[in-house]
Amino acid sequence: MSDIISAGALICQAVLIEKNGLQSAMRIMDAIVIGPGMATVQFTVWTTIRSQPTDRAPHVLQVFMRKGSLKGDVVARAEPYQFRYGYGSGVLGNLSGPGGFSLTTNFNVNVVEIGGLGVYYLQVDLDQVYLTCVPLTLRQ
Repeated sequence: MSDIISAGALICQAVLIEKNGLQSAMRIMDAIVIGPGMATVQFTVWTTIRSQPTDRAPHVLQVFMRKGSLKGDVVARAEPYQFRYGYGSGVLGNLSGPGGFSLTTNFNVNVVEIGGLGVYYLQVDLDQVYLTCVPLTLRQ
């Protein structure tokens, strides 16, 4: 794994990306209310990572949805996403500052198929190593 300065993930309805590249999370949430007759839920996991300026290697991010705990069964997963950190987005746009990468992962899951209501963990792995997670509660 690379030399990480910071990493975070959040769950939201959507991520808005403006023409200038700025990103905004819309409707940040940690619970979704499942109404009568709702079979599926949709949400987005927004992951951001900052690395040391020396990291130029390719990396892979993957987001998993686990039931009940971080050791629980994987009930949904996104495809692995290969990337390299960007270094030109800072105010000065030079290569001496921290690298950065953001990944938007959309989920559309059937509530019954994943195990019903309860607590789930959206786990983010970097290069097949645990990086961070964020809990999500599905309730009525």
